[in-house]
This record gives sequence, structure tokens and C-alpha cells, in this order.
Amino acid sequence: MVQVNLSIRKPKKRKKSKLTNQSYDVFLKLATSKSMPQTRGATVGSDVTGSQYKHIFVSNLSYTIDNTAIAQIEIGGVETAASLLITGLHLPGSTAVTVGSFLVSVVLATSPSKVVINQSLYEVHFAYDNSYYTHCYHDILYSYDSGGHLMDTTKSYHQAVGG
Repeated sequence: MVQVNLSIRKPKKRKKSKLTNQSYDVFLKLATSKSMPQTRGATVGSDVTGSQYKHIFVSNLSYTIDNTAIAQIEIGGVETAASLLITGLHLPGSTAVTVGSFLVSVVLATSPSKVVINQSLYEVHFAYDNSYYTHCYHDILYSYDSGGHLMDTTKSYHQAVGG
């Protein structure tokens, strides 16, 4: 067991913690684990595809999450992210939780100063009789650093029956 100095850096912020009587090997394994969220440049989920379906465009929405809201998300997690999305994108609760959990993983992986979410919403119908199947959300999250430079672009697809 050794003393480990943990330093967390973000734009205009720096936090140091001394971890005493901790195993550096365990810390290193956790920090480099393959099971850690790998969201950078990722595509999460999949679109509803196939000749049996047709997408009917419903709307495009855009929502910008600033540095203050990002700090709230870092503290409050999925609940805070979902409530911001319910307000900003007018998402139903279950969909806001899905997108919110994805947003939290992006925030934790990239430590952005700003995130812009562009969302396209489609109704998916069966091609053979034009009956409703589900709603399909296409989200693209753009993460920016404090200088306004694009750091990461991540895509997410998810479906929700009834919107």
C-alpha cells in the first residue's frame, strides 16, 4: 500500500486528492479497464432498418448544454441530465433517461465545456400496411472544449413506442 496523488484536470479547474493506504495496482487496473465507458467517436444502438419499415420524418431539434449544466450533470448524473433533456428537448421521461445516461457517459469520457445535441425524430411504420411500429430517435452529440474546438462526435440511435 502506498500514497497515491490523484490529480483531476479540467479547463480552469484542478482538483488534487491524496489517497493513502490505497493499492496503486487496483487504481491502475480500474483506470485502464476495457469495461470503462468508451464513448469517444462511438455509435451507440442501431437504427430500425430493412425493407419492411419506412421512416417518416417528424422533427429536428437542437439543444446546447453549457458548462454550468455540465457541472450539474457531473454531480447529479442521469437524473439531472434527464431533467435537462425533458426541459430542453421536450422528451418523454423514459426517452430522456435513455439519452441522459448516454449524455452522462459522454460528459465523463470527454470532460467537455459544451455539448450540442442534434436530434432527428422519425415515426417508423410497417411498409406493407403503413401501420405504426415505433418512434426512432437519431441523436448526434458534439462535444467542445473551452476554446470552442470540436473534441468528439458521438451518434446514438434508440426507439420508443409511442414517442
